[in-house]
Amino acid sequence: MKIITTILAFCICLPMTWACRKQRVEGEIQGYEYARHGMRADPEEYYKLERNAEGTLILKYTHYERILKVIKAPEDALEKIDGYVRSAKMWNIKEMYPNPPYVRDGHMWNLKITYEQGSIYSSGSNNKPSAKIQGAIDAINAYLHGLTDNVTEADIIEYVPYE
Repeated sequence: MKIITTILAFCICLPMTWACRKQRVEGEIQGYEYARHGMRADPEEYYKLERNAEGTLILKYTHYERILKVIKAPEDALEKIDGYVRSAKMWNIKEMYPNPPYVRDGHMWNLKITYEQGSIYSSGSNNKPSAKIQGAIDAINAYLHGLTDNVTEADIIEYVPYE
């Protein structure tokens, strides 16, 4: 009887697990956006990588300010980010990671990765995705932060308000 119950559970649950898995987003990556806030209104960390109207890949970023700096990004930046996304299978990220009931303050974050045929979106409040996915997010943000390390005034295309 125990064997029959196990086989029955396997036959019912496994296909349901496969059906619930998210599919990889198709098409070429178009953009990346990440914001993390504490209790203050100012973002602690913000990155938005996208193409402007002229087709130039730009990075808008800030650290603890309400003004974004806009710089030209390397042409292969989106492909590098896509590599992290695919290696961590970030399309499996949950849409929301809610605040644990015992936490009253802390950090909120949101993430959006846009592709030609859809996007990956997630947000959280004092809660994070799996270590593998969080590691990919951290690696992407470290890469983008590295692009901002040696920026001079001459590198900045413009300043825009954070909204």
